[in-house]
Amino acid sequence: TAKQGSWIFISSLNEENADLENGLIREIVAQKAHVVLFGRHHDVPDVVNVNIPEFSDELRGSLFTTLMQLIAYHFSLKLGLNPDKPGELNRYITY
Repeated sequence: TAKQGSWIFISSLNEENADLENGLIREIVAQKAHVVLFGRHHDVPDVVNVNIPEFSDELRGSLFTTLMQLIAYHFSLKLGLNPDKPGELNRYITY
């Protein structure tokens, strides 16, 4: 879903997934989208690297979930969307 001008935020905290993430980042950059990578350093042009200190796995999950939610919230406000009323969501899960 990345397209030219999109902003993609990735929390890359686990070296075990580095190969998969590198492939994903190359595909996103090829679409001319902007990548902001939190965590490990990445040697790809046009990627914004945000280095972070080491945390325990438990703390990392809590901190980055909150961070990503705040980023999404502020981007939706910037786009004129109401984050309290997302479109096309069902109120109930049906099977």
